[in-house]
Amino acid sequence: MTKGNIINRAGLINNVVRRLNKHGLEVRSTRIGNIRPVIEIERPQSFCPGFQITCKSNGIIQQMHVAKLGGCLITWRA
Repeated sequence: MTKGNIINRAGLINNVVRRLNKHGLEVRSTRIGNIRPVIEIERPQSFCPGFQITCKSNGIIQQMHVAKLGGCLITWRA
C-alpha cells in the first residue's frame, strides 16, 4: 500500500465518521483495511439497512451486521 493510498483511505474514513456522528452513531474503531476501510460502530438504536453475517473466531460464533457507506465497510454486532 502506497502513502497516497493510505492518505486517501484516511480521508474516506474521516468523511464517513463525520456522517455517522452527525446521525448520532458512536464509532468504536477504524481500520484502513486491505480492500476498503472498515469502521466499527455501536449497535444502532433504530433499524439500519445492511446484511447479517456469521463469523467464527477462536471457536466462538458471532453474528454481525455490515453495510457500505461512502466507500467504507460499516460493521456492528448483532
